[in-house]
Amino acid sequence: MSDFSPMEMWEKMGWLAKAIAYALVAMSLYSWFVTVERFVTFSSGAKASLVFMDNLRGHMEQGSLGEAIIAAKAATKSPIAKVMQAGLSEYVKGLEARRSRGPNDVGDFDLVDAVNRSLERVKERETANLRRGLGALASIASVAPFVGLLGTVIGIINAFSMLKGGGGLDVIGPGISEALVETAFGLFVAIPAAMVFNYFTGRVEYFVVDMNDVSSEFVDYVLKEGRQLVSDGRVLDGGAIDGGAVDAGAIDAGAIDAGAIDAGAIDGGAIDAGAIDAGAIDAGAIDAGAIDASPPDAAPAARCDDSSAPASTPAASG
Repeated sequence: MSDFSPMEMWEKMGWLAKAIAYALVAMSLYSWFVTVERFVTFSSGAKASLVFMDNLRGHMEQGSLGEAIIAAKAATKSPIAKVMQAGLSEYVKGLEARRSRGPNDVGDFDLVDAVNRSLERVKERETANLRRGLGALASIASVAPFVGLLGTVIGIINAFSMLKGGGGLDVIGPGISEALVETAFGLFVAIPAAMVFNYFTGRVEYFVVDMNDVSSEFVDYVLKEGRQLVSDGRVLDGGAIDGGAVDAGAIDAGAIDAGAIDAGAIDGGAIDAGAIDAGAIDAGAIDAGAIDASPPDAAPAARCDDSSAPASTPAASG
């Protein structure tokens, strides 16, 4: 029985069989290291994500984008927080860019598309970070049995080579035991690695689903908020266009030429067949409470005709 003890088998192993055993030990140690590291990472990330989502909901209901960005920066272990930090920062920068134009301005841009691209970039990067180490687990789970099988084949070859000098089972028994131990060791390394890989792959999918849900909800928020913006950055507020075009229901003098707006262009009867009711235009913009529908350059000609009519009256009487 002493011949089948682990120490006795190790001493009788060849150098190639020992190298295979060392390789299996290294695979096992690395797989357990990845297992512990990923378990800690996923657990802390899930807890941080729950806390961040509670804080984010409150900040978004209050419209505090700055506070939401601060909360995202504080949740360093949450992949969802990192995705939202990128989206929120891009949204704030986009709003600032639409309010002001710099010397290198390229014109109008799609804010929703910019936010969506930022979310996708960080989401892909965080997904890759979550999968870090899982590829090695998959390789160990698939390769370790074959490495053990290789040790088994080598052990059997060594065992049968001992028959050259004669002998029976007592001679080749230790070699066969050595070979079977290599196979068992390979399976011992591969089975936990395969189980852990499948478990962590499911956890990654949960994180990806959560990141997609949060990103989609934030894009919907940007779309709804973006309805208050016109293409040049002006905000529709209370039915009036900011920037002086329409103010308190009155049209500034000179803002609209006579006949420039078709009938019915402004609802509520403010403009009718090119004429504007008295009081619709700021004081001083109209004379006697109404504007004639004729073009501005036709008005002097009409006054000249009116002034020439009295001049011809004495001649007719004479």
